[in-house]
Amino acid sequence: MSEARAALERSSSEGAAIEELWQIVHRLYGTAGSYGLDAVARSARELETLVLPHRNADALPTEVVDSARETLQVLTAQASEAART
Repeated sequence: MSEARAALERSSSEGAAIEELWQIVHRLYGTAGSYGLDAVARSARELETLVLPHRNADALPTEVVDSARETLQVLTAQASEAART
């Protein structure tokens, strides 16, 4: 999750970070789904959907960054919980 968090923080000013973030959450969505981690997969999909329309942009809009931070926080908690079980 630290890679996703770092890419998200750079995405407000660095277009390449948007693509990096999308790739990270896209892989996480697929992996979580494959392992039956439905809550993690849903949150990863939500984050992927937030970023997708902006993949070719120079920067993520502030409101998208804010929403993505919230979703990433939920995703991190869910992944931590899944790791404990």
